[in-house]
Amino acid sequence: MLLQFQQFVKEKKLFSKEQTILVAVSGGIDSMVLLQLLLQSGYKIAVAHCNFKLRGEESDGDAQFVHSFCLENKIVIHSTEFETEKLAKQNQQSIQGTARELRYNFFQELCSSFHYDFIATAHHADDVAETVLINLSRGGGLAAWHGIEVKRENIVRPLLFAQKHEIEEYAKQNKIQWRTDSSNQKEDYTRNLIRHQIIPVLKKINPSVVQTLFHHAEIVADAEQIIHEHIEKFRAASVVTDENKTIVPISDLLNTSAAQTLLFYILQPYGFNATHTVDIFKSLNHSESKTFYSDSFQLVKEREQLVIIPFEKKRISKIYFKIQTTGTFAIADSQISVEVLENTEDLYNSILNNNNKVIGYFDADKIEFPIIVRTWQHGDYFFPLGMHGKKLVSDFFTDEKMSQSEKQKQLLFLSSNEVIWLEGRRISEKFKVEKNSKSVLKISVKAIV
Repeated sequence: MLLQFQQFVKEKKLFSKEQTILVAVSGGIDSMVLLQLLLQSGYKIAVAHCNFKLRGEESDGDAQFVHSFCLENKIVIHSTEFETEKLAKQNQQSIQGTARELRYNFFQELCSSFHYDFIATAHHADDVAETVLINLSRGGGLAAWHGIEVKRENIVRPLLFAQKHEIEEYAKQNKIQWRTDSSNQKEDYTRNLIRHQIIPVLKKINPSVVQTLFHHAEIVADAEQIIHEHIEKFRAASVVTDENKTIVPISDLLNTSAAQTLLFYILQPYGFNATHTVDIFKSLNHSESKTFYSDSFQLVKEREQLVIIPFEKKRISKIYFKIQTTGTFAIADSQISVEVLENTEDLYNSILNNNNKVIGYFDADKIEFPIIVRTWQHGDYFFPLGMHGKKLVSDFFTDEKMSQSEKQKQLLFLSSNEVIWLEGRRISEKFKVEKNSKSVLKISVKAIV
């Protein structure tokens, strides 16, 4: 593996012996193997470690382990601690998203302060395969196939050539010590679900599926460069852009090959996704005008052209209300009733067959007051009923093809900072009523006329 590592770094032109690499080291097997390979190859390095305080003594043990290794091997180490969960709640973001933002901000600050040339992370081929599958499940065109880029700006991934089992074999053969992260076994994270459930099934079909996805990601990334050249030629010849608007002639667009795909890439910088693109492309066959919205832009389909202009969201009053106990409450233009019922067989059966979207049923023992009723915020996520793992509310909105105004008006019900219900659309899997639930919390929403 050492020779493969050195060849990969050279082939991809990641860095040189004259440059200094800041290595992101968690203490896990991947980052410890990367650290050893860099040391054995004679590169100049420093280490960065983040303690996200998410696993109590286990997190502290990781930090101590990395510090001890660096001390023994005379490696400069920079470490920090974050109250990640607290910050995630304050910013209404997912814990994983918050941790990612915190660590990369920390790494970039170190590069700026100490003039490190690159940041090296220990992502490997399995990570690429998992990322590709996650991206494909969410959509996003060819970009979904990229997985993880080997080099982006000053961030490099020198282990992308290696699969997880190769890293594990190398660690054992070279008696490399590492720490085990227990959270990697939890299947409430999308990546872990794919890692432990989806990949093993795909390996039954193709034992080399990880390597296949990795190589396919490389091919698609190169192919997309060719596509972008084609897009830029079309943009230069046909698209008119000034400070206030962008105009795309419909006839020019339809006279190209793969017109819908071309439209997707033209609209992507304006916040329109694959679902938007399909709807917009379908509208081209109709003579009437139609308007579409992304978060920041408005697209008007006229008879002969598509006109894209900035979209200033109308300010709406943000709703925030605390329900401290059962009862009936007036919130905005709605009347909300909250009551607790004994769970009987008849009630449970009626809940299973509930088609009334303005009534939500929940396991009362899992709900804590106050219940917060508020409008949607960026970073909100929940566990949709019938699905494994969590989903960003914004992604749910996209799947439901909700308009901008619908998104702004959508009410969320939360207990203990967790979304239990997107009113009128979907409750959370985590709070659903089970057959053995002792009591049921019923929330009814009625429009005030």
